[in-house]
Amino acid sequence: MPKVERFSRRFQILVYHKVSPDTHPFFEPTHPVVFEQQMQFLKQCYQIMPLTELVERAKRGDVPDRAVAITFDDGYRDNYEFAFPILKKYGLPATVFVATGAIGTGEILWHDRIFDAFRFASAPRMNLQSALNKARELYGENRRRWVETVEQELEPRFPPGYAPYMLS
Repeated sequence: MPKVERFSRRFQILVYHKVSPDTHPFFEPTHPVVFEQQMQFLKQCYQIMPLTELVERAKRGDVPDRAVAITFDDGYRDNYEFAFPILKKYGLPATVFVATGAIGTGEILWHDRIFDAFRFASAPRMNLQSALNKARELYGENRRRWVETVEQELEPRFPPGYAPYMLS
């Protein structure tokens, strides 16, 4: 008898980064009101599953119809402050992928440091895309020094209450 392979149904993985009412000119977050509307829709129309369960079920060929997993990249603090209460309200599971180098260090991711240097610049003397492109080409200590150069050139003036915004 020939081997019968069972194919898994397709599923979706939604990837969020930031959920916040704060505006940002370079890396706009999903507003909590919009996020809640999206979660209401998903709850009504899809089967939301933990990512690990969805992956395991896909391996077994046992994915339910309309399966969706919700994920967050980088581990921004607003995932906890704004997204988590909404997910909890609707009983929806989600997976947060944290930037391990930022856990408990108070460090901000290099690209966020560049975005914020431009966002709060008091001496705009650089081009954002050029600064990001150069940073992407560098690694380790060289990237750290480049980000510091960008910050020194732009002389950002951070507003009162500005603080690192990664999960601990």
